[in-house]
Amino acid sequence: NITVTGVNDDPVLSGIEITPLPYTAGAGPLVLTETIHVADTDNATLSGATVIISGNYQSLEDRIRFTNVSGISGTWSTATGTMTLTGTASVANYRNALRTIRYENINTVNPVSLPRTVEIRVSAGAAFSNTLSRVVSYVPTGTISGGGTVCKYQKDTIVIDLTGEPAWIVIVRRTGNSNPLLNKDSTITNITSTPHSFQTFA
Repeated sequence: NITVTGVNDDPVLSGIEITPLPYTAGAGPLVLTETIHVADTDNATLSGATVIISGNYQSLEDRIRFTNVSGISGTWSTATGTMTLTGTASVANYRNALRTIRYENINTVNPVSLPRTVEIRVSAGAAFSNTLSRVVSYVPTGTISGGGTVCKYQKDTIVIDLTGEPAWIVIVRRTGNSNPLLNKDSTITNITSTPHSFQTFA
């Protein structure tokens, strides 16, 4: 006699972007992935998913956002940095739901600029998929006061509040001079502290 025992293959995740998601302070919620794909050869439905900030999680800043859809509900845990999705829904509906997951940093002024790693996994009962991840990378930004684009006079003092990783590089762009030779960029390099102030010059 020959006995054939079926094996329940695990769901499979693929297709997530390999490039980091660029994030700027104050950007609000940004979609984490638009290309992730979900497949399951044995099951037409899935029962859950987890989205966890596993690398450099900042509990006072980082949030994962999800709007309940297609019978799938989300629960956020600030303690663990985990968004848990539950509810029986089709594989396609889980794929679409994962493509609406958003990352947000609620510190809009001076967030911790370490890159965050976000991991995604789905499940069909006791069968769990592989884990895919995407990095959220912080883009250095500067807030300019005391001049900026409205600076019109020599020796105006510019103050820049910077976020991101030092050493910063700031490019000062001068325009509007009747002599085109003076409409040139100046570069300030190796800025190691913020806020940073400097004076404009002709």
